[in-house]
Amino acid sequence: MTISRMHGLYAVKIGATVLGGIKRRAIRTASEVRQESTSGEVFARFQALYAQKPIAEFSSKHIAAGLDLCGLAGTALTSAAPLLFYAQKHAEGGVRTSGSNHRIYTMNEGLLLPRRITIEHQGDAEIEYEGLITYDGTNDPIALTDSSAVPAVTDAQRFTLGRITLTDDAAGAHIFSQVRRLEIDFGVSAETVGADSDIWDTSCRIIEIMPSITMKGIDIEWFKAANIPLTGLTVRQTGTEILLRKRAAGGTFVAAATSEHIAFGAAGLATVEQMCDASGNALDEVEVKIPLKFDGTNNPLTWDSTASYTP
Repeated sequence: MTISRMHGLYAVKIGATVLGGIKRRAIRTASEVRQESTSGEVFARFQALYAQKPIAEFSSKHIAAGLDLCGLAGTALTSAAPLLFYAQKHAEGGVRTSGSNHRIYTMNEGLLLPRRITIEHQGDAEIEYEGLITYDGTNDPIALTDSSAVPAVTDAQRFTLGRITLTDDAAGAHIFSQVRRLEIDFGVSAETVGADSDIWDTSCRIIEIMPSITMKGIDIEWFKAANIPLTGLTVRQTGTEILLRKRAAGGTFVAAATSEHIAFGAAGLATVEQMCDASGNALDEVEVKIPLKFDGTNNPLTWDSTASYTP
């Protein structure tokens, strides 16, 4: 037999906006098929599909565009603003097929949630999303459309590590340099909800939002009384800035004064989880964890995707 169909990664569309910079995407049905043996038999004679809880996942390097589309509390998916995954057809003996030869996976109802942002030294920041998909009463949770065209897509955003400043009321601003890795976990706990023994859930909800920030670096003086003491550092929103610098296409970085960088604000208790860790001839690495809290005014994690900064 011959291979007649080959498809691969393309863009993701959220409502009317096409999101580029996609690095990965996947859809899982999470099917629950139950069976059991009865009457003392070794084999099961009866089985059925009891539930499906579809989940869509993707990651992108377009951090600013992603954050503008889907914030801390996620964004609802509706028939007017669905989530679309494109599967681009690959050409036999060539590159990609043109025209209306591609597939679209459409998810008309559910909740799209940001999961985490990860950045390594000299790497590009990547944001991960998860879609909890529910049944709208009419369409299958995941609807297929073949023989479709794909939209135009751009790839113009890359962000990397910038300066990290944590500020407390007692000692003011603390600048942390020699950072090697940063992870922002949005900490959204959510679920889909069903009843009446329906196979597909028909609603979803956010249970709680508990974001956190983890940073790793090679400056062992992150841990000391003047920076983060053993009992931790109380971080406030005002003056705290976790900066992602935007890269310049064909150059190095977009100018600091240009309002195209991303600045995160946060409040919480920073503790040194790992004071030192090295093996062989490797450098000692320090890890700081900041579980975030609501300060009574601001969300635990805030951001500005049009930020500038002073070098």
